[in-house]
Amino acid sequence: MSGVTDEELVTLGLDDPDVHHAVAAAHRETSWEPLDVGPAIRGDVPEIRPTLLARSDGEALLYPGRTHSLAGEPESGKSWVALAACADEIRKGSAVVYCDFEDSVGAAIERLRALRVPDHAISERFLFVSPEESARPHELDWVLDVRPALVVVDGVNASIVLQGYDPQDTAGTESWRRRILTPFRSSGAAILALDHVVKSKESRGRYAFGSQHKLGALDGAAYLIESISPFSRTHPGVSRVTIAKDRPGWVRAFAKDRKYAADFRLVPHGDGTVEAGLFPPAERILSDELNPAARRVLAVLSSVETNALSQRQIGDKVAQDGDSFGPLKAKTIDDGLRRLLQKELVDSTGGGRGRPSLWWRCE
Repeated sequence: MSGVTDEELVTLGLDDPDVHHAVAAAHRETSWEPLDVGPAIRGDVPEIRPTLLARSDGEALLYPGRTHSLAGEPESGKSWVALAACADEIRKGSAVVYCDFEDSVGAAIERLRALRVPDHAISERFLFVSPEESARPHELDWVLDVRPALVVVDGVNASIVLQGYDPQDTAGTESWRRRILTPFRSSGAAILALDHVVKSKESRGRYAFGSQHKLGALDGAAYLIESISPFSRTHPGVSRVTIAKDRPGWVRAFAKDRKYAADFRLVPHGDGTVEAGLFPPAERILSDELNPAARRVLAVLSSVETNALSQRQIGDKVAQDGDSFGPLKAKTIDDGLRRLLQKELVDSTGGGRGRPSLWWRCE
């Protein structure tokens, strides 16, 4: 402890080395002073394992007290994943904070209700923040009293711009991180920042839009999410979650091929509620290995409630959905099915003797 003599330590009762070290740590005058490594050596500092945003098998993707990102294209399911994680924590009795720079509180409440979170639990444990001006120093100190288990920052680039920084500027991104993410992280919460990927898949790499410093500064994990079969209010869908970075390394340990972390499935019901959750990856490829026609055929087979469809029924379903690409020719559907069969994404009865082949999606 600087400025204190040995005699003064004895007088104050701080000559015991353990007591002295504890007091010194509590009164560090600068972050440049050496930390006490004793607790880590003795094993008093527990190793952090991922415990939030769990898959169906119990393996989880988020580390408590660390910062994570989830990046993807629009309608890839980022917000649904984040709100599903919020719903899990609320059901456990924990508070969550949702800091949204892109949508309204009404949309968040609607989705939590769809996830069957009771209104009283939302009112008690869901804190929604919708900033309209930059955060001042100590603006977020209230989070230390709340002690949430999870903090979601929905709209990273919008948040950075609101603070007056350029998302593609490394220094600005670092200043934003210290002003916004650090106070949330100090509360002990797991931070999940939702981000956009760059438009070009070729130049995307492992990074979201803007500064690559976003990925380097994360001390938890960074994920990319990609729609495999689009979901809507009436049709189920699947998105694939892959690992871009996992600093502690525990997620890669159970991820398929050390890369594929989970499949996020959303299944709507007729009563306005949905089933949403993460599952171990089932498919062996990402959707960018399929041509558009094969993706549409796969989406149809993913959305139907029946066990199997004939090729004609698949064509009728594509036409019925009425998307902007129009119907598919029989040969195009056949080519798509053959490609999906080759990739082991679908299977077939084989048909024969005047009976049509029946097709279904593999799980």
